[in-house]
Amino acid sequence: MNETPPWLWDLPLINLYNTDVVGFMYDVPFVATPEVVVRRMLQLAKVQPGEVVYDLGSGDGRVVIIAAKEFGARAVGVEIRKDLYEQSMTRIKDLGLSDKAVIINASLRTVYDTYQRPRPI
Repeated sequence: MNETPPWLWDLPLINLYNTDVVGFMYDVPFVATPEVVVRRMLQLAKVQPGEVVYDLGSGDGRVVIIAAKEFGARAVGVEIRKDLYEQSMTRIKDLGLSDKAVIINASLRTVYDTYQRPRPI
């Protein structure tokens, strides 16, 4: 179940091809970035309230959650692993951040180009 807030489609972003099927094991294991490092990255990026933060390969959603909760940004994560996607979305809902944060359960291996044709990256 991929609940997407309406505001997401108003943002300039790449349309992602949503898939639950992966023909092989993940190339890269999930290793969480320490929260202190996430905060510092967002500070260095000078993230301001209302700006949009994207996290490709969002894992447990910590970058998305911290960007929305502590910096007031709208945040979008993309995560291929269903378990991490579900964990992230549960945490976002529990924290009351559904209006500012979303995780998309999708693979970055396939994106739509400007003509909406799937092509591998």
